[in-house]
Amino acid sequence: TAADVRHIFSKHGGSLGSPGSVAYNFERIGQFLFARELGSEDDFMEHVLESGADDLLLEDEESYEVICQPENFQSVQDYFIEREIDAIESGIVYRAKLKVNLEGDDVTKMIKMLTALEDNDDVQEVFSSFEASQSDMEIAMEKL
Repeated sequence: TAADVRHIFSKHGGSLGSPGSVAYNFERIGQFLFARELGSEDDFMEHVLESGADDLLLEDEESYEVICQPENFQSVQDYFIEREIDAIESGIVYRAKLKVNLEGDDVTKMIKMLTALEDNDDVQEVFSSFEASQSDMEIAMEKL
């Protein structure tokens, strides 16, 4: 697996660091994504407070993101299940503490590398710290 991952990185202009060399750039959190049609922002803020979650993030116009400490993940999940509020996606993830903004061809290269990593059968999860404008993302997706 390490050889495959190293090959993917080098093929796409990256390099593989030693184990844990970038771990300090990420924090482990519980994450729940909910469709906005399930309630208002005030409703979800109330759910955050009652469930023991830490925060409500409004990252896009289509969903709410509820985050919590990993050790509280199960109790927060149970809270939403009991109220029959279904998450689009949930899990314990690594979130970048600091985002790196990419533009133009760098976005395309990054998406190709991330896709290659995700397509590898031995890679279980992929987390990144890049962000890009919507237009750069659309252009990059067209090139795939």
